[in-house]
Amino acid sequence: MGSLRDERTVDLRRQPVVQELARGRQVVQHDCRSAHDEAGFQAMLATYGGLAAQIVTPVVSGGRLVAIVSVHQLGAPRRWSPEDVEAATAAARRIGELL
Repeated sequence: MGSLRDERTVDLRRQPVVQELARGRQVVQHDCRSAHDEAGFQAMLATYGGLAAQIVTPVVSGGRLVAIVSVHQLGAPRRWSPEDVEAATAAARRIGELL
């Protein structure tokens, strides 16, 4: 049996969302539960407190992924607006400029 820390730790490198980010793609999920059937992804949703919707945007500096801007909706799915998506994009771009 793992420790409490182990149960709350997720290896993000194996998550489908992070794989998309590594390809330079922003991920917008209005309903995370239906986004991927993969068991590790579903476990991550529960680990993060009922993650229901998310915008996850790569922060690129020097041509490589250096950070992630992640906006989450807990509990219930959410239809992200174009303005929500653009705000995440702008934040990631600005952070990349500062790094």
